[in-house]
Amino acid sequence: MPLLNTNQKQHIQRWGILGTAYALLMRSIKKNLKFFFCVVTTRPLNHDKPPCNPTPEVDYRLITEEELITFCADPELELTQAEVHELCSLGHVCAGAITKGKLISYVWRSYGPTQHTNDIWIDFDSHCRYGFKSLTKEAFRGQRIHSYVTIMTEEKTRKDKTHTVGFIETHNYSSRHSSTFHGNTEVGYAGYISLFGNYYIFHSPGAKKSGFRFFRKNDSKVD
Repeated sequence: MPLLNTNQKQHIQRWGILGTAYALLMRSIKKNLKFFFCVVTTRPLNHDKPPCNPTPEVDYRLITEEELITFCADPELELTQAEVHELCSLGHVCAGAITKGKLISYVWRSYGPTQHTNDIWIDFDSHCRYGFKSLTKEAFRGQRIHSYVTIMTEEKTRKDKTHTVGFIETHNYSSRHSSTFHGNTEVGYAGYISLFGNYYIFHSPGAKKSGFRFFRKNDSKVD
């Protein structure tokens, strides 16, 4: 039996031995200890946009709740009608890419406290917009579809916000690379660990300065 599978060999070729070892370690810790560790990113919403040459047969725009309910029939999108109703009722907005009447990529935008897990929520300063729950169908990955969704719908999802804020797990190198492509800057670290029923939440000075924070729903927001 080979020591490394094909995916691990490809990961080493792209990110190196140390990068791959770190990713495997972090996945194991996350699985066994309820430990989450991420970089916090931010960028001004009026920054210069990266080069954008989307294919003309794809429509990049906001997706209505009624449309999303219909698209829920596609299991690859990982959306349920109940989830769509809840997210829309909370004021979240969905931007996506549609081709031939089918949703192929989407991202949700939030303007206030947002659920991350059953126990952990995310909050951020009032001048920020937060992006979450994004997906691109497998057949369309590698074509920068998600990047174009972000670029082409930027003004429509901006509202009165001046910055966008987000987070990426430290070992998700592909997403961190894509984030940099969009002009985001990694400003700090944040995370949490669950021990004996208690959550311990931490933020680096840079993360605090950006206004990003994790908190438990029933607790005071952690600074």
